[in-house]
Amino acid sequence: AFADTFTDLQQKAESGDAAAQLMLAKVYLYKWDKHYNPAEGERWLLKAAEAGNADAEMQLGDLYVTNDRLKALGWYEKAATHGVVRALQPICAAYFYGGVMESDWSKVALFCQKAADNHIAVGLTAMGVAYAEGKGGLPVDQIKALGYLAQADGMNEPYAAEYMGRLNLQGLWVPQDYAKSAIYFRKAMGYGRMVTAAYLAQQYDKGLGVSAEPLEAARLYYFAASAGQSDAITWMAGHPEITEDSLNAK
Repeated sequence: AFADTFTDLQQKAESGDAAAQLMLAKVYLYKWDKHYNPAEGERWLLKAAEAGNADAEMQLGDLYVTNDRLKALGWYEKAATHGVVRALQPICAAYFYGGVMESDWSKVALFCQKAADNHIAVGLTAMGVAYAEGKGGLPVDQIKALGYLAQADGMNEPYAAEYMGRLNLQGLWVPQDYAKSAIYFRKAMGYGRMVTAAYLAQQYDKGLGVSAEPLEAARLYYFAASAGQSDAITWMAGHPEITEDSLNAK
């Protein structure tokens, strides 16, 4: 019965049925199926996408994202243009954080606004920063910026927590509150954004909202430097005595 079903699916796909082409592609891409064939899966996804199937465009983005993020981004954009909401997350992240290419604030304003409208965390973060800094042709708007960042932080988005921490540390738009900034920085680190450790290190180094603890500051600078944070790297360069071995010894 399965053989008959598979043959029927092939025939429908070969006749130009885009839905059948997508389904056939999924069969070929399923690793635990006896028909597993990645090349054939990709070929049928391309046929379905060329026929205008938005789900196939999304699947192509997922297929390419590991090895060719620029190609993946192109397919995600096509899928988003055709109404696939899930595609907005990787698009917004690519243009906001960079990595695939330089950050593009005009694209952030376009795609991340749509992501924010659909309550996608990175979209909320990106629009919070865009309104905070007047990026992408948008005006500086304190109320919108704080509103978006608070929503994103509530969804455990790491950069939003870091940004809120920096606002509290510097007293920008909110009352300066070192205790709150430390909480936000710890949250961001807990979400996996280790570069944030550099800001918390400053607080432990100077005793801002926490007890001054030079050893804890050194540990945090070490973590942030390991994650590539430039200020932490500079601090570590000025303290060659601080190494992984010395920190473990203490």
